[in-house]
Amino acid sequence: MGPGIRTGWAMIFRQIKSGAMKALPSGDVVVNHIDDVAAALISAYERGRCGENYILTGDTVSFAELIREAASLSGVGLTAPTVGPNMLAFVGALSGLVSRFTGKEPDMTPEMAALMSQKLACATTKAQQELGYRAKPWRRCIAEMRDWLHARGEL
Repeated sequence: MGPGIRTGWAMIFRQIKSGAMKALPSGDVVVNHIDDVAAALISAYERGRCGENYILTGDTVSFAELIREAASLSGVGLTAPTVGPNMLAFVGALSGLVSRFTGKEPDMTPEMAALMSQKLACATTKAQQELGYRAKPWRRCIAEMRDWLHARGEL
């Protein structure tokens, strides 16, 4: 997440602004800032051990909380309810079917529904210790993303 990203989270901001956000997923998301990830990739190249994998994560937050924060930053009063995995899976399947007839990109796919219903937890200890990885707080990530989109006239 952060300035320069025009897909994924940018789509969520656009859905919020347009009023298309009718329900919130019940799962969690791990928030990374694009600058933190880029710096860690460079550090892995320079200091990482050959053959090692480094997990780069930031704060874990519920999708609902993150989307409500995005709405608040955008000046939108969001009243959408949080829905469980079964309802989200149904919406994903239905959106995929509708998109076949309309030729438009679906707002939700079955894969997106499955991902947004998960409760995630990841540890980034090795990347912190070996690469010096530090993640920005999730609220800062989302605020910078919103500010960038707004400055570009995309919100």
